[in-house]
Amino acid sequence: MAKNKLNLSDQSLASTLRDGILIVDVHKQVVYANPAACQIWDLTTSGLRKHPDFASISQNADLKIDIKAAEKCIDLAFKGQVSSCSFSQTQSPGLHYEAQMSQYMSSDEQQKTVVIAVHDITPLYLEKLKLTTMINHLQDGVVMVDKQGIVVEANTEWQIVFDINQSPVGLPIFTRTTSAHQVAFDTEVREILERVMLGQRSVLYLDIIDTGRHIQVSFGPVVINNEVIGAMAAARDVTALTDKTIEAGAMATKAQRHLRELSQLAELSAIVGFNLDSIYQKYVQKIANLLDSTSVGIYIYEPNQQLLQLASNHNQTSHLPSTFSLNQHHVVTQAFAGRKPIITIDTSKASLALPIIHHSKSLGVIIVSREHTYDDHDLRLLRLAATRLAVICENATLYNDVNARRERWEAVFRFTEEGIVIFDQKGTIVGFNPASTTITGYQATDAIGKAFGKVIKTVGPETANAGIPTLEQVLKTGTTITNSEQLIENRLGNRIWTEISYSPIFDDSDVVTSGIAIIRDTTKDREVEEIKSDFISIVSHELRTPLTAIKGFLSMTLKQDFGELSAKQFHYLSRVYQSNQRMIDLVEDLMDATYIESGKISLTIAPISMDAVVNEVVAELAAKGAAKQVLINIRRRSRLPLVLADETRLHQIILNLIDNAIKYSPNGTEVDITCKVQGIISLQLFLTTVWESTNLKSIVYLQNLAESTTL
Repeated sequence: MAKNKLNLSDQSLASTLRDGILIVDVHKQVVYANPAACQIWDLTTSGLRKHPDFASISQNADLKIDIKAAEKCIDLAFKGQVSSCSFSQTQSPGLHYEAQMSQYMSSDEQQKTVVIAVHDITPLYLEKLKLTTMINHLQDGVVMVDKQGIVVEANTEWQIVFDINQSPVGLPIFTRTTSAHQVAFDTEVREILERVMLGQRSVLYLDIIDTGRHIQVSFGPVVINNEVIGAMAAARDVTALTDKTIEAGAMATKAQRHLRELSQLAELSAIVGFNLDSIYQKYVQKIANLLDSTSVGIYIYEPNQQLLQLASNHNQTSHLPSTFSLNQHHVVTQAFAGRKPIITIDTSKASLALPIIHHSKSLGVIIVSREHTYDDHDLRLLRLAATRLAVICENATLYNDVNARRERWEAVFRFTEEGIVIFDQKGTIVGFNPASTTITGYQATDAIGKAFGKVIKTVGPETANAGIPTLEQVLKTGTTITNSEQLIENRLGNRIWTEISYSPIFDDSDVVTSGIAIIRDTTKDREVEEIKSDFISIVSHELRTPLTAIKGFLSMTLKQDFGELSAKQFHYLSRVYQSNQRMIDLVEDLMDATYIESGKISLTIAPISMDAVVNEVVAELAAKGAAKQVLINIRRRSRLPLVLADETRLHQIILNLIDNAIKYSPNGTEVDITCKVQGIISLQLFLTTVWESTNLKSIVYLQNLAESTTL
């Protein structure tokens, strides 16, 4: 065995180690081998002496070792560099060793040697084998790089991921990729490797532009004995995921846009009120934001002027005319006349004009403009805004109309001389105008909330329909009662004659919801009527006395009681007598009308024979009928029953009827008087005039006598 170059303490230590220790000199002669090394190289003392150099013992040993690589490592060790190589046993391929070469300086001889420390790395090799197997079966491309970024190991999937034909081992990590494809990195590779060598994890994204693929590369440090010796990189094709992400981003952007539009539409829907100027101003601002428009205008149609008037506008780039006449050629007038949206595009801007329509009624036009064009989605948004604006405009118009009507109604309600009382479904007063206060003596504050009958206190019958209260007729059946004469008692207990008209108030479904009573104080009218009746009565009596005297004297004169009259005198006096008789008849009629209106007419009711009355009247009028060549016929099938009536008035009625029939019948005609009993309780009289003409016979019913009760 070669002379031992280790001191005694080093030999003692080396002999106890489980790792093999070999020492070689500058001639690569083995000068020392500890027991573990002898076992690995299968050395004995004689064998070591027989083959003293490292190459010889390695060739004779049962080892699979690259001797040239090992000797190169020894040379590096003599130069002061620590290097290593690995080998395995030929007969036992499961055993793997790693030899680390380093310089050793003998303390006694000051001679350079190299210490080869060999340790069993079989467990590590097996773990590495497992790791390599796992990496090769991964779908991700995996490489290991050293501190300089040179690939030392790579699986085949790496080539597939990056679509390269050769392994990247021995080259910078992405050299093969950038040589084969056009690649864009999101971060410099150098920066990524610097971070990883500092012990940080990092992710790199790159796009292979020519194939349209997206790759994600995750870097992690490789640490041994708390020292970073390199990095692991795992590459994955994330093209599908990136496309999905881009699609999801686009959908998110679209959803965000729709959410913003819905929010702005909600803000539009929240605009309410009846101040149209303020509403128009708010609308143009909201529409400008909603459609990203630089110019927005709202034109409202003025039918009286036949113009489209600019109600409000929002302009950043252009000026809108204040009015458009309907015969002007412009997108605004075209949209209004055609009742459909119009989109125009020129070199500087795009415009969209949309008519504002409510229930087929054109109210105006909204026009928006911007640099880029409008699509169907923009049109739908603007149509929603226009529809909402149309409703607001129509509601405002209705409100103004209702408000004007309300003001007129309030004026009538407050200043009319007739009392107006409004009551609800329960008959409770809910409206009471000042005129009602004047009539009843109740203030509105006292009357409202009280029952109608507690304030409007009627004296006597309340309705023409016996047994049915007036308010019930109005509220339950929807009946209208007009000019019902009522005597009411006011708050002070005074009685006042009034005319009250009741009318129901219906809702849109024709259901009675309330009612209204119009009260007119007729006290003064009744006083005037009484004065008129008294005046007519007095005048009639005063006129009748001289007229009767005149009639008497004329009668005596015509009878020639005062001497004979010439034919001419008799003719004119007869005319005077007839005129005087007409005057007397007029006075009688006037007195009768006065009596009837005042209710002062007196009737003497007794059983009367209708046959006798009709015969008397016909006898009286026979001469008049003969003068007009009108024949009077009485037609009855049986005797008529007695009737309860005033004989004088009944005689007057029948006389007037037959006299009118004669008076208004043509000469040479006939007047037929037909009487018949209707059932058992009424009697009717019919007058007909019959005359002949060429091939024509007509019957005219001139009068129908009112029913009268039989005896």
